[in-house]
Amino acid sequence: PIIDFSPLKILFFESLALILTGHYLLNTVFRFLANSGVPEIMTAFALGIVIFAALLMDMVGMSYAMGAFIAGVMLAVSPFRHEFEANVEPFQGLFLGLFFMAVGVSLSIDAVVANWGDHSDRRSGGDYP
Repeated sequence: PIIDFSPLKILFFESLALILTGHYLLNTVFRFLANSGVPEIMTAFALGIVIFAALLMDMVGMSYAMGAFIAGVMLAVSPFRHEFEANVEPFQGLFLGLFFMAVGVSLSIDAVVANWGDHSDRRSGGDYP
């Protein structure tokens, strides 16, 4: 075959499994945790879901970000999303700082230096490769 669809199939079925699990199983678990009366356990479990989904995606060759995104979608459609937002809000600045540090650490300085002069043709209307 010209295109190998096996990674796309894996991504599709894994995403579908995560979303269905999130819709049916997680709501039941979150309802149980909400009745426990300990709000910190809800936040800890939600962060555990994000880490688990990221690791699961990594195990099949996808990125951590894809798993975290799908977990975020699962939590965003949960009836408990407002509680998650309220619990995470004090840490929003910290998470934003961690995100930009992670982007900065993943930046390849060698690639930036090697391509430093390439932008001059684009500003003057030169041909694009």
